[in-house]
Amino acid sequence: MKKSWDFGETLTLEVGPDDEINVTVTCNKSYNLVLAAMEMAPQVLGDAVFRVSQVWHKMEAEDRYIDGLMHVTPSIGFDVVLNGKKVGKIHIAFEAKTVPEMSSKSSTIGGLTVFG
Repeated sequence: MKKSWDFGETLTLEVGPDDEINVTVTCNKSYNLVLAAMEMAPQVLGDAVFRVSQVWHKMEAEDRYIDGLMHVTPSIGFDVVLNGKKVGKIHIAFEAKTVPEMSSKSSTIGGLTVFG
């Protein structure tokens, strides 16, 4: 049985070609005991770590009526790892207004948008 959640969150990051993105997956727990509610510390389920250059190679230009030319990726799957073991997978799509040359060490993507 596969279990999945769709959060539809959007994050905007400014990154360079040599940067690494670390996505930590957590689970918040709370208990409603009728008389009182208790909030527990979030539990870390795992991390997905990848280099920005992995994403840039998959970007394709897409002409949007209102936004103009955008560079986008399809949903990309990354393994979620905890204590060296794969515990799941997250799928993230990316988009940016501009994509710098991979040889340019000083360039950044202003507003790399991440869709989870």
